[in-house]
Amino acid sequence: MKLAHLLAAAGVLFALTPALPASASTPGYCKTDDGVTVVVDFGELGGEVVVRCAPGVQRSGLAALQSAGIAVVVAESNVCRLQGKPEACDGAQWSYWNAWNGGAWAKSQRGPSSSMPPLGTFEGWSFGKAAPRFTPSRPVPTPSPTPTPRPQEHAPDPRAGGGAPVVPVPQGAPPAPPATSSAPASSSVPPPSPSPSEVALDEGAPRETQQHATQAKAAEPVEFPWLLLVGAIVVGKVIAFLLWRRKRVPY
Repeated sequence: MKLAHLLAAAGVLFALTPALPASASTPGYCKTDDGVTVVVDFGELGGEVVVRCAPGVQRSGLAALQSAGIAVVVAESNVCRLQGKPEACDGAQWSYWNAWNGGAWAKSQRGPSSSMPPLGTFEGWSFGKAAPRFTPSRPVPTPSPTPTPRPQEHAPDPRAGGGAPVVPVPQGAPPAPPATSSAPASSSVPPPSPSPSEVALDEGAPRETQQHATQAKAAEPVEFPWLLLVGAIVVGKVIAFLLWRRKRVPY
């Protein structure tokens, strides 16, 4: 019996000892679902509403308070003092609330030692019967606007009849001379190809052109000189007749 009284007294002394604030806690609500947001509203006790983030998984509502860096004093399994308020635990009226992100406060159906708040939720404590004066909602981060890409000047496709591509000239550089086309102007009727006899064999012509022209001339048919042959025969006969007659007529 004496042992039971000693254990009960030790438990009361341990419960009245303030919890040390957690070093990993951060002020304000949790920015992500990797923690539990703890809200303490002092109500008629005065002072601002305290909001802190207890990072990581919390095994109970009481552990969430301690992880958020809130000084807690527990008497007879009930929270009687938070952050040193009220000064005495007699008549303390701290109420315990839960809320999902973006939802509404609901009075907890379990005690702070037996509840296990899910990640991303809100744990509320209010001195009195009213809900905490804090909206249990985490603002959605506004995405930064994506810059609209500047339209690039596409050069026209020469195959589509748009002309030569336009090359941008850097500032300060001298203007480039206009591009000239070495291709001859197109015509609907192709020019007649010259005959082999009209190919001039000059020094400025390429060697292959001169060779082709020479071969073309050599391939031309040679006309036989019939007139010269007939004239030679007639002249020969006249000379032979004169010689024959000279032999017959004496001087």
